[in-house]
Amino acid sequence: MTQEKFSLGFITSPDRENAHLLADKIIGAKLAACVSVIPSVYSVYRWQGKIEKSSEHLLIVKAPGKNAAKITALVKKYHPYTVCEVVFFDISVGNPGYLKWIGESCR
Repeated sequence: MTQEKFSLGFITSPDRENAHLLADKIIGAKLAACVSVIPSVYSVYRWQGKIEKSSEHLLIVKAPGKNAAKITALVKKYHPYTVCEVVFFDISVGNPGYLKWIGESCR
């Protein structure tokens, strides 16, 4: 018997409207159990050879690992950035009841 694998995803968004749109689309498609939106994170990054600084919103996505590619494709469809941040990390340990809830919420 194999145990279902889960992931934690980070997505940055330029504004509240886009962050909420992405969260609604991800949850509406049953790709994740929960998307937490953290307003006003300050990002410093290199883009096209220059150092950029911007305020963004951070989405934290709790989802089955098998949905990461579908979430990435959905975000790319609705995100205004040319190259948007969508990264996932495997959850190796967690509250068994919470992990079960993630799986059940995405069926």
